[in-house]
Amino acid sequence: MPPYQLLSPPANRRYRLIDGTLQPHPQLDGLYESLEAALQEAISWMGDRAAGQPLTIGVEVSTTSGNWRTVRFPQALC
Repeated sequence: MPPYQLLSPPANRRYRLIDGTLQPHPQLDGLYESLEAALQEAISWMGDRAAGQPLTIGVEVSTTSGNWRTVRFPQALC
C-alpha cells in the first residue's frame, strides 16, 4: 500500500496586476507565472509612459479555490 500523501502538490499559481482600487489593472490585464514577472511587466510598462502622476500597482495570486488573494497592495513602483 503506498504511503498517504499529506500535502497536495503545489498548485499552478498565476499572478495578475491590480490598480489602486484593487481591481484588475485595465492596461496590464495578463496572467503571469511569478510575482517577479508581474512586477517586471508593470515596471516596463511604467517606463514606457511619460513621467507624470505616480501610478499605484498591486499584485494578486490565484488560489486553489479559484479566487484571488492580494499579495502586494497597490503602491507606487520605483
